Amino acid sequence: MNREMIERVLARLNDREDLVKTLKYAVEVEEKKLKEYSHLENYIATWNALEVHAQRRDIELLVYDDIVELAYKSSKHTEFKLKDRESVKEALEEYNQVRQESDDKYEIPDDLFDDIVGYDDLKKLFMKGLKVGGFISCWSALQQAERRCSYSVWKDSSRPGI
Repeated sequence: MNREMIERVLARLNDREDLVKTLKYAVEVEEKKLKEYSHLENYIATWNALEVHAQRRDIELLVYDDIVELAYKSSKHTEFKLKDRESVKEALEEYNQVRQESDDKYEIPDDLFDDIVGYDDLKKLFMKGLKVGGFISCWSALQQAERRCSYSVWKDSSRPGI
């Protein structure tokens, strides 16, 4: 295994946590294809953005970091492959282990939002998101607030454009 590659992968994952799934899928797809086509000599396992559930810009970032390389390119199709699958696999294991240890250290207090008066629904939403460790979507609440604000401005204005 290449320690330099492991450090590169860990540095990128610390910067962009969402790439963990992309790299995990890339490792899985390559290993599955290698097993499936093991009867072929000199087979190179490649994958595209759809197979690893990623956007093209995320893969291009990994190419820029020299973690992934372009394996095949045509006008309609692009295939990639990991430069060093075993190092990426090791980096993912190391990242998950460090993340698990850090998650065990910190606990979110139940009284985190007690200083904030009102907004109980948003406090519950944020607390749920923090405990799950995922993203919180407040889009509908923001849209409703924007609509109310624009309606009140429109209703109180005496002429158009004010």
